Amino acid sequence: MDAKLVRFLCACIIPFNVLHSPYWHDLVKAIKETPKGYKGPPYVKARTLLLNKRKSKGSKRFDTFYI
Repeated sequence: MDAKLVRFLCACIIPFNVLHSPYWHDLVKAIKETPKGYKGPPYVKARTLLLNKRKSKGSKRFDTFYI
């Protein structure tokens, strides 16, 4: 698992300091508790529907990072 994580971070050019984020720990916990067979959302769904749902929550902190 660790090797796959490092490969993912490097391949997607995600900085390692993301591992300091409390959101990282929430994500790992959620993955651990996800039912067997779960598949992540496709790109279009994540980039449109899920992003719009997140934006609609009105988080000012989130708006700072929105591209």
